[in-house]
Amino acid sequence: MKALIFDAIGSEADKFDVVALRDIPAVTPGRHEVVVKMLLAPVNWSDFLFIGGRYPEPRVPRLPGQIAGITGVGVVVEGGAATRIAPGTVVSFSHPGSWADFTSVPEAALIPVPKGLPLHIAAQIGNPLTAWDLLRLANLGPGGTIVLTAAYANVARCVAQLAARSGLRVIGTARRLSPEGRPPGYDAVLELSDEGLEAPGQADAVLDRVMSATGGRAPDVIVDCVGGPALGMLARALAPYGKIITYGTLTGRDLGLNNPLMMSKFLSLQAYGYRYFSTMPAADAHHHRQALAALTEQPFSLPPPAHLHGLDDFRLAIDRHCDGARRGKQVFQIADQAEIEEAAAKLGLASAFG
Repeated sequence: MKALIFDAIGSEADKFDVVALRDIPAVTPGRHEVVVKMLLAPVNWSDFLFIGGRYPEPRVPRLPGQIAGITGVGVVVEGGAATRIAPGTVVSFSHPGSWADFTSVPEAALIPVPKGLPLHIAAQIGNPLTAWDLLRLANLGPGGTIVLTAAYANVARCVAQLAARSGLRVIGTARRLSPEGRPPGYDAVLELSDEGLEAPGQADAVLDRVMSATGGRAPDVIVDCVGGPALGMLARALAPYGKIITYGTLTGRDLGLNNPLMMSKFLSLQAYGYRYFSTMPAADAHHHRQALAALTEQPFSLPPPAHLHGLDDFRLAIDRHCDGARRGKQVFQIADQAEIEEAAAKLGLASAFG
């Protein structure tokens, strides 16, 4: 079987050139594991945090010979002696080893894909589950206002749609506006980057733009994965007793928050890490069943992959991802088209992408 392997920690500066395509022995399941034939595996920043050795246990690469990729969707082909899941079940997971023809995954890490959920969304199941959690942390009722940074990122897209269904006003921000226009769920998307924010008058300008987008109502919650000065500017617009939820720092910079502002407006800061980073979905089955029900009971939209790549095309997939969001989502199509369409049919879908 073929797999994308790395033997040493990589870096963005070198475009993660430690990754290589190799033929390796077929995987076999341990007693509590299953072998999954991979269908689709997205290329996410979380994959490169893993390759870059940025995660603590249990997401530390086992070197040499670590298979890359930590999320994907596939079909169960074989189970260990102590497993129960039926061969042929379409499953999603967040566990190292997805950039390969086959991978061995603890059964407890698997999430059976519900009917009606498109495969490209199932392949990155952590995004809608994270969105579900973030909206629950926001704890806003109808009429509340939420601001989402990195508006075109898939987690933010998921939050926006769930928030709109809950009767919230949703404002997004992005470094650059996309030609696609305003994604589903948003009332407005504002262009906002760190560039030039320290110039005189910029703080008031950002405040005016946010308040104009909200109709003059101060936002209640900011959900941020960017950090840096832009977040500090947005915080000035928050209502008293507002909340900032941080779940990432794409800029690699500090949050940029002003302590006197936080104290004078009684703002709160809450950090969020992916629910299944260090625990298994099997221990929290009620949560993800509830979340997935909410994601499938109404049409839910994420853009289909911008580019599909075979494993042998990995260098182009990585390069395009490192070029930024303007390239769109890169996804490895690991199985052949007939196998993917067969899995989609099991989920009641006319095609893999819904």
